[in-house]
Amino acid sequence: SLKQIDIPDSVKKVGSGAFTYCSGLTRIDITKSVLTIEPNIVQYFSECNNLTRINVDPDNPVYSSEDGVLFSKDKETLICCPPGKSGDYVIPEEVCVIEELAFSECKKLTSVSISDNVQTIGDFAFTGCTGIETITIPGNVFLSWNGVFNGCTSLQEIQLKGTSTDYYTVDGVLFMRRASVDGKEYQNILFCYPAGKQNEYYQIPEGTELISGCGFCGADYLKDIQFPSSLVAIDHDSFRACTGLEE
Repeated sequence: SLKQIDIPDSVKKVGSGAFTYCSGLTRIDITKSVLTIEPNIVQYFSECNNLTRINVDPDNPVYSSEDGVLFSKDKETLICCPPGKSGDYVIPEEVCVIEELAFSECKKLTSVSISDNVQTIGDFAFTGCTGIETITIPGNVFLSWNGVFNGCTSLQEIQLKGTSTDYYTVDGVLFMRRASVDGKEYQNILFCYPAGKQNEYYQIPEGTELISGCGFCGADYLKDIQFPSSLVAIDHDSFRACTGLEE
């Protein structure tokens, strides 16, 4: 099966799904001519589960790479970690933005260290990272509303580094202090209950007004959830794939 791809100098764009299901692929070399790399709706290199390195020609004006990970030229944006990368990964200090889908389906990663310089984490950035058990995010970060940790089935705890005006945690569960959804203002939003948290019972803290979309997605251990009297609304897909819920 195909294990390595050297993109020709004539290629300027790598389209969505160009390497889908190339399961034997371990390395991609991107030349200086490539100016656009498009993700599909799931990830950049869908089902390339053995891809461990994305190498970029140093003369490429748009992209760069370090340790096999794809970045913008200035390394301020982490674009894509190859799905086959394993073990612990430390995000470089230069990174300010973790792009949407950046770590999607990186099932072999066991931890990701996020520096204080990261300000934004995009849609579904860590979706399907089934090996990560804990994650610490900077207090000043902005998290996308859409499933940042969706499908992280081993994730047991979310921690905040430093103080935050936007988020807080209670027993490893991530809350947002305030948000506007569909024109309505809410306070104390349950943003993400870690799917790997091994509790069968959870009582949502009093004062919580909203459960975000995918707030409990994939929390298979839960059998019973108690809702507070303060709860005003539940966003879409909040309890998707909670197969253990009985009440």
